[in-house]
Amino acid sequence: MSNSIFVKFIIPFLLCFGLMVFFAFLIDYLLHLGNIYWVGKHLGIPGTLLIMGSFVYSAKKRKLIKSGNAKTYLAYHEYMAWAGSVLILVHAGVHYNAHLGWLATYMMMINVFSGLVGKFIIRNARESMNERRLALAAKGLSDESIENELFYDSITYGVIKQWRVIHLPIAMVFFILSILHIITIIIFS
Repeated sequence: MSNSIFVKFIIPFLLCFGLMVFFAFLIDYLLHLGNIYWVGKHLGIPGTLLIMGSFVYSAKKRKLIKSGNAKTYLAYHEYMAWAGSVLILVHAGVHYNAHLGWLATYMMMINVFSGLVGKFIIRNARESMNERRLALAAKGLSDESIENELFYDSITYGVIKQWRVIHLPIAMVFFILSILHIITIIIFS
């Protein structure tokens, strides 16, 4: 059971997403407990800045940033987006009637969900395929036989890698809704 797909892929995925929601509720609860719930209203700014900072990874991937390691930037992207999302969720809890803000929040949650799919499913699919390749090589199969055995896995992995085609437009819709939310706050405050 310890090597099952559920344990290796699904549980970490659900834990990461669940912890984000849990910490948002915990912070919101502590703010209300201390009667400083109004602080949540202001957490949108650092949350947004953290999420914006996480896009440095995208700049690195597109070779706009030359220095540094892409894996390090990816780790920053994941942690900053996660932490920023927690703060945005706490911020969203304050605004009960802000429909545009809630749309942006829902889109952020969908974006985080799709990002976690990429983090856990893509990485693990690649690792599983590499492990299978090594196991087949250990059995003494030729390179051609290994490629034949992994043909459908390679196609599946290629299709799964296309998740960015979905993740990026979701991120763009989230970005647009967030900008509209910020503009309306500036105009109507």
